[in-house]
Amino acid sequence: IIANRSTGSEMLTITEATIDPGVAIPYHRHPNADETMFVLEGTAEMLVDGHRFTAGPNDVVLAPRGLGHGVRNGGDGPLKFIAIFPIPDRQMETMDEPSEIVEERIPSATFRSDSEPVEFRPGVLRYEMVGDFNGAESTYFSELVFSPESWTTTHYHPAHEEGIYCLSGEISAAFGQDEVLLEAGDIFVPPPGVRHGNRNRSSADARVFAIHPVLNPPPRVDVD
Repeated sequence: IIANRSTGSEMLTITEATIDPGVAIPYHRHPNADETMFVLEGTAEMLVDGHRFTAGPNDVVLAPRGLGHGVRNGGDGPLKFIAIFPIPDRQMETMDEPSEIVEERIPSATFRSDSEPVEFRPGVLRYEMVGDFNGAESTYFSELVFSPESWTTTHYHPAHEEGIYCLSGEISAAFGQDEVLLEAGDIFVPPPGVRHGNRNRSSADARVFAIHPVLNPPPRVDVD
């Protein structure tokens, strides 16, 4: 667990998971929240709402609230992924697998090979991963790619947290009047109303997740 009530978050649960080859998380559902799964490494054999398909690195699978899903490591090495819930206390109910399975991808899966980024601001590209456009009820999730020394405008969200996870590189994160340095695997979660922004302090591209427990576009106020 990298974010939930134990770390001070009141609106998010974010976990990192590693699954050995041949091991599976059984079919289940979350009756009170969406679940978003971003594959970091390996081969994920997904079963979502009776649809079976394979997802790999940089692919995202959304299981909307109440929808049955499970995942199995179908590769020879570790399967690593991040799981995101727009709620601090997720519920989980195990289910029997469907009797009929369709071998095709579900519409709520976003594959990197099919995605094109948009320019969020000069030097910053954004991949839209999860939102109302693919069936989410309460999650907006995007990936930002920062070129060296590029930055995002300082801002705050009046009524919700934002989870900011550094996937690669070094990101300087403004937090109120302070500044912290995030490296790969680090996360911070500004509370509602707290100003924050990011700058790439490394000499290579840096990748960051922006995780919101609200639908897009997330309400924000830009500040100096």
